[in-house]
Amino acid sequence: MKILYVTSEANPFAASGGLGDVMGALPITVAKEEGIKAEVIMPLYDTMKKEYRDSLTWVCDLSFKLSWRQTGATIYKTERLGVTYYFVENHYYFERGRLYGEFDDGERFAFFSRAVIEFILSYGEVPDVLHANDWQTALTVIYLKTEYKNIERFNGIKTVFTIHN
Repeated sequence: MKILYVTSEANPFAASGGLGDVMGALPITVAKEEGIKAEVIMPLYDTMKKEYRDSLTWVCDLSFKLSWRQTGATIYKTERLGVTYYFVENHYYFERGRLYGEFDDGERFAFFSRAVIEFILSYGEVPDVLHANDWQTALTVIYLKTEYKNIERFNGIKTVFTIHN
């Protein structure tokens, strides 16, 4: 079974609180179970330490529509303690010097949620479970169940949404 954790933060890459702690530990613990493949996808913030940034490898470039305009993202990945971590890079949205507190946080995480679904669509490997975490990732579930509902290979994805506070 493949579980994709969608999160706005995860230790040690970027974190501001409890969500980062949970997403830093839970996938690693789950990945130790036989037959479970755990993956995490999160934004690539400019606050990530150089040692982690240097470990990233390019996966793909995405181009997709967000509301009225065409936009895009670059996906990178790294492996750590049995878990594959994917990072969504977009300079405009995620090079702000901090994770949250921007005037356009709603738009930033709508973009991130769309990029996650487009990555799954384009990259090919569909998770059995998509586990969205906190409000920043809630739209992944909504997009999956509405705008992408007619994509046959998405029909079997089970979704979990966890609020951490």
